[in-house]
Amino acid sequence: MRVMTIGTFDVFHEGHRDLLKRCQELAKHVIIGVNSDAFVCHYKGEFPVVPQESRMASVAAYGKVVIHDPSLDSHGNPDTGEWILETFDHVLTGAGSKVLVIGSDWARRDYLAQLNITQDFLDEENISLMYARRPLDGPKSRELRRTHE
Repeated sequence: MRVMTIGTFDVFHEGHRDLLKRCQELAKHVIIGVNSDAFVCHYKGEFPVVPQESRMASVAAYGKVVIHDPSLDSHGNPDTGEWILETFDHVLTGAGSKVLVIGSDWARRDYLAQLNITQDFLDEENISLMYARRPLDGPKSRELRRTHE
């Protein structure tokens, strides 16, 4: 099994750590796509509190870290689908199912739209989407960012 998760990991906290440990429970090798500063700014209209290189270093112990900085499609949106396929094929080569893991806090938000992909795309590419349960009492990234501003 090949497992990937993608996130900003701004102000790294216990919820992030829990997600990454759950990914490690699923597979020996995990790809961690850290959203680039430019990607974050594109969606949130502001740069992360923690610089990209520091965010990458904070997750390095949990898997193979790659920067998530996809090229733009014909509409000027990040082409994360192509990035996911290339990353699965070039970073974790070999056979085995492909699983994209995200925290369950994203289950009620349109995470796929943020990545500019659809469930149909995942189905066509034989990529499973898994929500890792998030502790209900855990910290929230946006609350932690406010304390660091």
